[in-house]
Amino acid sequence: MIAYNNIAGMSIKGGKFDNVFLSLLEYYPDTKRWFLKSLLKVKDSEVGTKNDVIKDWTQKYNIKDLVSDIPLTYPPCFNCNLECPGENNCQVKYVRTSQDILQKTLAEDESFNSLSPKEYERKRNIDDEYIHNKNIFHKKTLGPILSKSFKRRLKKGISPYWNRPIDLWVWFEYYDQMLSLFNISFNSFGSTSLMTLFRFSYLKRHFPDGLTLYEGNVFIAYIELLRNGVISKSSLQNINDFEYGYNSRLEILESIENKLKIFIYEHDYEVLLKSNQAFNSFILSLIGRSLYLNQVKKIDTKFKPEGCNFVIPNFKL
Repeated sequence: MIAYNNIAGMSIKGGKFDNVFLSLLEYYPDTKRWFLKSLLKVKDSEVGTKNDVIKDWTQKYNIKDLVSDIPLTYPPCFNCNLECPGENNCQVKYVRTSQDILQKTLAEDESFNSLSPKEYERKRNIDDEYIHNKNIFHKKTLGPILSKSFKRRLKKGISPYWNRPIDLWVWFEYYDQMLSLFNISFNSFGSTSLMTLFRFSYLKRHFPDGLTLYEGNVFIAYIELLRNGVISKSSLQNINDFEYGYNSRLEILESIENKLKIFIYEHDYEVLLKSNQAFNSFILSLIGRSLYLNQVKKIDTKFKPEGCNFVIPNFKL
């Protein structure tokens, strides 16, 4: 068998002493199967050799595309000077446009409320109820009736020093689902420390020429795996639990291996099950698989400016 293409995922998020994990998938077109070819762990304690290890690994496997969980672009006011007039008077085009979109969305929701307030409140209360086996895709986050938590999020608005244009698009598509499944809200820099950004910026200097970087989000990938029937909702609910996380990852791995036709060697299986960060790197490489198969969601260009290689997978079976 001859490998036609490969793609890698890299998980770097975490504290000072966390490891960097890289996961490599190779595709064999004659059998239409993917193989987890390599799973690389790079310890931060290996400061003197870490950069060479990653560079040698990417060159050894001739990797051209890599998906990471680090933002590749910054908010418009990340490098703003001290004389910035403030958010209310900010001249950044996307900030003004985003606030207009938020206000329009809230106004549309309020119009539904005005037409039939009792019916509106009844339906929204049903949406906000917690039901264990409730289908989280029964309606879109954007409406027509907004959840209470999403309305609070929109009223807070966009922070030009914290959010990017892609944040607004993700909120419209995934806010309620991410809150329901993982109890989190997407923010570009909500879970990315400045130290991690500097680490990634330093690592990029040692990447080989010709390597294209993409940005992915593990939680969005989980939602799309669930949406397409690759994994079950029950396996996701305990994915980050210290006690039950191992069994959840096992269920997810078995489903992915069978339904997406990905072969995983036994020794890599054990690493993925024991290490959450290794597992994240594998999920990021799955996003790369969707990218290679051209199974990705299209994002409006106004939410995805130049340099923002944000990838939303679509795991079609």
